[in-house]
Amino acid sequence: MDSTVKQITSKDGTAIGYKKTGSGEGVILIHGAGRIAADYEKLAQALADQYTVYTYDRRGRGNSDAISTDHCIDKECEDLTVLLEETGAEHVFGHSMGGLVALETACRTSIGSIAVYEPPVSVNNSIPEDFIPAFNAALERKQYEKAMVLMMKGLQMHEAAKMPTPLLIAIVKLMRVAKKKGKEWVSAMAETMPTVPTDLAIAKQLDNSYGKYKRIRSLTLLMGGTKSPAYLLRPLELLCGIIPYASTKVFEGFYHVAPEENAIEIASTLKQFFK
Repeated sequence: MDSTVKQITSKDGTAIGYKKTGSGEGVILIHGAGRIAADYEKLAQALADQYTVYTYDRRGRGNSDAISTDHCIDKECEDLTVLLEETGAEHVFGHSMGGLVALETACRTSIGSIAVYEPPVSVNNSIPEDFIPAFNAALERKQYEKAMVLMMKGLQMHEAAKMPTPLLIAIVKLMRVAKKKGKEWVSAMAETMPTVPTDLAIAKQLDNSYGKYKRIRSLTLLMGGTKSPAYLLRPLELLCGIIPYASTKVFEGFYHVAPEENAIEIASTLKQFFK
């Protein structure tokens, strides 16, 4: 399906790149930590037969400008707000950190409906961060496969994270070779991995601030998968009791990466919710 790539300017002058695909009512997709908009291409295509889908690169990634030293949740919300105004989109889907951005923005501006998949809502400092020193050390040595594995294990993102670190690193390297990804993959990791600590810092700064989500007036769908860690699943029920027009949907056998790995199923649920 045809698509176009554009840029808009956020409140502070930062350029935000986005891609437009499909036709129909507007849906904005917000990617998670360590990801770029292109990682959600399968989900965008699955929605594009009924919706105009906008996928944008959050700051420091892809076609958007770099993250500034004073980066915070306010700037994330400003970026989404500008895109909402530019596109006229009424629906938003956010995965992981993208879901947290969606929730925070919905507290500040009117959005018709939002769906989030396992946003890292911190409850009594529940978000793991013990892996960050080793993660940063791997980045300094440009050991991107190791950094990615440390993130997967530290955040308990997938069943594979239970494997020994050296074995998992070897598997990641083999996957890269099998997919014939060389300089392109290294460049992408060099760009996205350093943004992970920034995202985690924002989530930590928002610890125990979820009470404000009672101000959200958007129709809200809180999604998760049964294979995901408890620190991501427990807040869903908590938020369902706080956000006035919220409901939950937990997918049997899905992991945290479901919006990428199970894009067709996620898209089907979103179509039912957004219609």
